[in-house]
Amino acid sequence: MFDDDEDPSLRAARYDGIVWPRYARVFGELAARVVDLPQGAAVLDVSCRTGVLTAEILRAMPDATVMALDSDHSFLDAARARSADDDGRRLFVAQQDDLVHLAFSDGAFTNVVGSLVDRATNDRQALFSEALRVLRPGGQLVLSQPLRGSFMELLDMLREVATKYDMTALTERVEQYAQSLPSAEQWAREAEECGFLDATVDDDSLVLGYTSGSEVLADPALHVATLPECQWCAEAAPDPMAVLYQVQNAIDTYFRGRVFELTVHAGCLSARRGW
Repeated sequence: MFDDDEDPSLRAARYDGIVWPRYARVFGELAARVVDLPQGAAVLDVSCRTGVLTAEILRAMPDATVMALDSDHSFLDAARARSADDDGRRLFVAQQDDLVHLAFSDGAFTNVVGSLVDRATNDRQALFSEALRVLRPGGQLVLSQPLRGSFMELLDMLREVATKYDMTALTERVEQYAQSLPSAEQWAREAEECGFLDATVDDDSLVLGYTSGSEVLADPALHVATLPECQWCAEAAPDPMAVLYQVQNAIDTYFRGRVFELTVHAGCLSARRGW
């Protein structure tokens, strides 16, 4: 996501200053609108990042407690600082590198939330299973992530490079990535097939604008949103950096004097554990 050598405090500051307002905000706001907190809520936030949604939950329900997880300790430090008055009292944080095995007892939480959960895990089935296990009867699951059709303008550039240079493996990876993003209907169906009830997906959209190809590849928001996956696609080619250079060059060629717009379809899943 960010360079490993970057100062950890700068990673969190960049997330709050650039990634959140430019990209992540729409996902967090979708989640905040649909989360239904009971009195005395016990919330597990499986992808807290710098704690913006976590803080919103703590403000909305003064008697709630939140267990916040993230893989990046610098983000956890920022989450603690954001809700400093509640840290260790109503807010508890822990570093978690994967969400396949959650170290919590069955039925421990009234709510499981996760904004941009695709940055925490690609295994939706495993997350559904663990969320179902740790939720109390009637408990709510709320997750947000990009939906199918997001980033298509950038993926089309990768497809064009693959076609131009006859890179079949690159084409296959681009299609694999594009299909890995769920449609709203698919995502709701997956949740119900795992045992959840009344699964619905709310959606919103945003457009990211760029004046050059180099601006696309340098955008910290895209380094969170999709560039890791685009780099994975490019690694199917003999020279991945050359692929990304060709993408940059294509954007500069086709959109010279115009704005290159990248569309993001944001989705938020809400579902219930049965009684």
